[in-house]
Amino acid sequence: MHLDRLLTLIRNYLMNPDTSFSSSLYLMAISKLGKDASPRDRASDEFGCVEFVTEIIHTILPEVSIMLGTYTFWEYMKNNSRFQETLFPTRGCIIISPTGTSTKRAKTGHVGILGDNEIIMSSDSRSGLFLENYSVRSWKLYYKDKLGFPIYYYKLT
Repeated sequence: MHLDRLLTLIRNYLMNPDTSFSSSLYLMAISKLGKDASPRDRASDEFGCVEFVTEIIHTILPEVSIMLGTYTFWEYMKNNSRFQETLFPTRGCIIISPTGTSTKRAKTGHVGILGDNEIIMSSDSRSGLFLENYSVRSWKLYYKDKLGFPIYYYKLT
């Protein structure tokens, strides 16, 4: 991650600060950009997205356990009052397309965190790094249209 990009993200945040849990999640996520998405290797880099996102959440809310599967994490969010499903995602919201929910029998879902301007930060299975690697549009094109996954957004409350 280039330092200039990180400084831009922080400057943009400071122009419109927010003290919500979702905003804390966003700040923690941008601080992790460019880093190993699965540093403890509980899951391989190819499948480390949930591990990394739940590690970030765990630093803000220690009662949230570190998880490894998108379906498990989705079930957890659906049944936990700290997570509220939303149709109007903003920065710091979680985007998830859970494994096991594809209408086209695609095998592996994915999870990420929304940043500004509908940019999504998530683990990159090729590099193993946490990157700004999707937009909401490109996520929809790939996970919904191509692979047949539903898309859910959750806000941390």
